[in-house]
Amino acid sequence: MSSHREFVLEKEKIDAIKSQGYQINTVTESLDGALIEFKKRDNEEDKELLLLTTADGRKYLSTLVLEQQLEQQGILQQQQPPNEPLQQQQQQQQ
Repeated sequence: MSSHREFVLEKEKIDAIKSQGYQINTVTESLDGALIEFKKRDNEEDKELLLLTTADGRKYLSTLVLEQQLEQQGILQQQQPPNEPLQQQQQQQQ
């Protein structure tokens, strides 16, 4: 499998987990990759683990971590889930 395809699969997994209401809790880097622990926003006991092995997957993760930190500080508004259609986003803005 190409490295781009591996990245796309990792990105899809991250987006799917985040769309279920999880947020990034911890990231542990190792030689095997980046192990991400997600926790549900409304239930701290509900966890998901995901191992990222591609460099592009780790870069994508770093942008999500930064966005999440800015949201928590109130600097950035919470983003719509990536799977939500653009029309719904536009309707909500009106």
